[in-house]
Amino acid sequence: MARPWNSKKRVEPQKDLQRENWQYQPLGTADTRIPAIQTTGINNSIKEKPINNNKTINMYTWKFGTINIRTGNEKDEGYKLYSIAKEVENARFQFCCLQEVRYRGLGNKEIILSTGETFVFYWCGQKKRRNAGVGVLIRKSKDIQFDEPDICDPHIMAMNIQMKGFRIRLVNVYSHTNCDGSDNQKETFYRSLKKACIKQHKHQKILICGDFNATTAVSLKQSYFDGKQIIEDPICNDNGLRLKRFIRETGFCMTQTHFNHQEEERFTWFSNDKITRKVLDYVIAEPYIQQYVKDCAVYSDFTCDSDHKILITAMLTPTTKRARWKPKKTITSPKPDPKSLYKTEMREKYARSIAHELEARDYMDQTEDINTNILKCLDSAAMSVLPKMKKRKNVDEIWKDDEQLNQLINQRNEFQRGSDEYKVVTKAIKRRVYYLRNEKLEREANDLNEYASRREVEQLYSSFKSDNSSFKEHRPKRKCDPSVLREYFQKHFTADVIHKDPIELESAPAFIETLQNISTNDIKTGPPDESEIINVVKKLKDGNSKQNWLDSLLQYG
Repeated sequence: MARPWNSKKRVEPQKDLQRENWQYQPLGTADTRIPAIQTTGINNSIKEKPINNNKTINMYTWKFGTINIRTGNEKDEGYKLYSIAKEVENARFQFCCLQEVRYRGLGNKEIILSTGETFVFYWCGQKKRRNAGVGVLIRKSKDIQFDEPDICDPHIMAMNIQMKGFRIRLVNVYSHTNCDGSDNQKETFYRSLKKACIKQHKHQKILICGDFNATTAVSLKQSYFDGKQIIEDPICNDNGLRLKRFIRETGFCMTQTHFNHQEEERFTWFSNDKITRKVLDYVIAEPYIQQYVKDCAVYSDFTCDSDHKILITAMLTPTTKRARWKPKKTITSPKPDPKSLYKTEMREKYARSIAHELEARDYMDQTEDINTNILKCLDSAAMSVLPKMKKRKNVDEIWKDDEQLNQLINQRNEFQRGSDEYKVVTKAIKRRVYYLRNEKLEREANDLNEYASRREVEQLYSSFKSDNSSFKEHRPKRKCDPSVLREYFQKHFTADVIHKDPIELESAPAFIETLQNISTNDIKTGPPDESEIINVVKKLKDGNSKQNWLDSLLQYG
């Protein structure tokens, strides 16, 4: 059953934010607000995916198609191209790549539709014979800026397009068939394709689409093919091998393999008896472009009197530099929980693990790195034995979780503002708020006593800095004048030099000689012994500080 691609009925996004779908959003417009739902498909069975609502992201929704039209019928005065332009307008494409146009020579012309929309058609074909040929049908709009094609060949056309600030290098291709094309023709084609993929601007990205006449099994499923993986391919032909080799050399992505669709939505060519089906048309994109592709699938109801089906790609590209930026994901491994060492069983298990680590390391006798090796042993033993620290749960909001307060607020909404019932319920709400606030203060006071009894000073200090704490940060208002400080230190470090010896050195006291005669044999000047180390380790903190969690490992190790 064919899927509905376009609908005449337009739903404004502001009217239904919970079920917003970009298919019904007027395309060719920049979405400057954040939708509640971002879709990942182009049909009605789109999987919904929530997006980040923390900041405004300027994104531009658009789509394009590629199809082999078999012939452009140059003799019919452009009627077939007009009908294709009508289909492109109904599908709301920004441009459409056409293969096997069969127009002679180079040229371009404008196609004005009855709706007032204007398209520009660029084509390139052989000089004398109406064979092969490629073309691009692109919409004239203030959001789209494009140059004339700089590489024109009956099988390859390349041009620069700027889609609302997003620069792409569009390459439209039509490869020789697997049977009729010779090896020399195929090698020449891919050499020309590599030349066409040379970027003309700094921030330009490559987008290739067209009829490659290549058969490969990787396009029949969601394989995320980018040339880095090896996939069993029993139906691959010679053109398929050349296409996969090109993707492997360039590092591009085969776009339709990144989405989960049925095989009926993947086949782009059908025989006359509708029995033989193949995937011959492809969309190849850089990994940077691939992250902005929302879907890529075949649509069956695009009529242009061809045995090929159109391959449609939906895009959601950034329009500003801020929208292009994405924060880097940092993967942090959880640290071991030092509080678990309070248990006797865990301490014994930890001590056995340390002994095993010390025996396993042969280089512990080296004095230059002995400190680092001991810390590595402690860390390795803790990671293997101790349980990991769990993230702290968010503090429950007292107003949200209190059912009685919410019932009173809902009850007050039923009365008219200013009435006696409204005032009575308002007083009850205030009493409930005071009660909840005092209850929260009581919990925090009990926590203070608990922290003090456990001597968890660091955790106590962290609770003071929390947003949910009733304590306010005290900031002293009086500050030292910088000019006074500058003058003081200037006098301090630029004092006059003393040339005479002080009185204390001229007539030294008698006790100095006594001090000099005291023996220093009892003063320990060497490295600390075992008893001194044990005494210092026992005085270390118990690991409550996040920065000194290794102190607990030293204590119990």
